[in-house]
Amino acid sequence: MRTALLAGVVAAGLAAAGCGGADRTASDPAAENGALLSGAPFADVSEIVLPLDDYLLNGAELRAVARARTGLVDECVLRFTQESYVEVAVGVTPAFSPYRFGLVGTTSAARWGYHDPDDELSESFARAHPVRTPPGTPTAAHLLDGRLPIGSERPLDPGGKTLPKDGCVGDAEAFLGGPVAESGFVSRAVTEIEEAERTDPRVQDAISDWVACMTDTGHDYANPLDPVVELGGAAAITPEERAVAIADAACRASTSYVERRVAILAELQERSLAADQGRWDAYRADQQDRLHKARGYLDLVAASGEAEEAAS
Repeated sequence: MRTALLAGVVAAGLAAAGCGGADRTASDPAAENGALLSGAPFADVSEIVLPLDDYLLNGAELRAVARARTGLVDECVLRFTQESYVEVAVGVTPAFSPYRFGLVGTTSAARWGYHDPDDELSESFARAHPVRTPPGTPTAAHLLDGRLPIGSERPLDPGGKTLPKDGCVGDAEAFLGGPVAESGFVSRAVTEIEEAERTDPRVQDAISDWVACMTDTGHDYANPLDPVVELGGAAAITPEERAVAIADAACRASTSYVERRVAILAELQERSLAADQGRWDAYRADQQDRLHKARGYLDLVAASGEAEEAAS
């Protein structure tokens, strides 16, 4: 399984309508990012706070919505067939993953290198049923999107209800509130912010400082993400990986690499908020409603499971 650290690096620059940022712990990111003001390096990813954290779902919230959506689709499919195959996987890596810059802090470098014990940010959820579809009946794919073959009758569940017009995925989405307002805008905005940050001349300056520092320690890399990808994807942690990670952490601290990148990203996010506050507010409202409904569904499922266990 890919580590959260590697997944965050690979996912950097990718955005989806439902994605989010780190846990929201402050209303004033500039004040909370003490490292930006004091020059002290971040100890770990939990210290990174960005302006859009309050508008985008974080990792735990994304996992809750993914579990609910998958469970709802699963329940719907099983109403119409016990024998068709269906799998619904939902990635839950936040848009602005706290691991986007790779290694952050020195806490785990000596022990874990570029591996990280927490794989939650790359987690996905799926349900699967055996492959067997009786001839002449809609396949699981038809059940998902509701688009039946020409001439097929719309299936009924045991209670006499027909398959929803948009299939089981559409039914799940309707339960969660339907389309999220301004999701297209947010997807584009996140992509634009990522690209603007990546191509900012100040980022290239930070990278150059890091490269020079690493060269002085005997490690030649052209980009801070290179050792993460090269070493972090291996099945086992090696002494070489630990040595590189320790040197990397020291160079990131001495050059304020992560702090400089975070400051630039925060500036770009603030600019987007100032230009389109109303659109961000609308998106946040719909996402919070979606999250509320997802948690309500998961609470019902948990209560039902506890009741069944108590009755058995």
